[in-house]
Amino acid sequence: GGVHVRGIQRGDPSVTFSAPVEITVTPLQNATFAESGLPEVNTMGGQPIGGVTWYVTVGGQEYVANAGDPINVPLAGPTAFTVGYVSVMDDGMLVRYSPSPSSGTAEPGQTVNVRFST
Repeated sequence: GGVHVRGIQRGDPSVTFSAPVEITVTPLQNATFAESGLPEVNTMGGQPIGGVTWYVTVGGQEYVANAGDPINVPLAGPTAFTVGYVSVMDDGMLVRYSPSPSSGTAEPGQTVNVRFST
């Protein structure tokens, strides 16, 4: 019983080795989006009520990070991005922070500095 697997011998007519196929792999390099200007926590009645997050959409994909943290996005080439505005709860009042730049083109290896202001 059992399964018998026949070893492949050199010169075996059923095995053909074709020429190697050349594949060009474009190495991915991170673009880094660095944030400044956002408070790190929402507050109500002087108490923190959860962290603030910000996000960037790159090539149709959304990436999120906590305020103060950078967002790293692997890119193979120049890619369009947009940065969304962030609503922050400041002692119970919603404050809207707008990013600059809010859109553009990111390059692999580039750091994009995003500054939020009210």
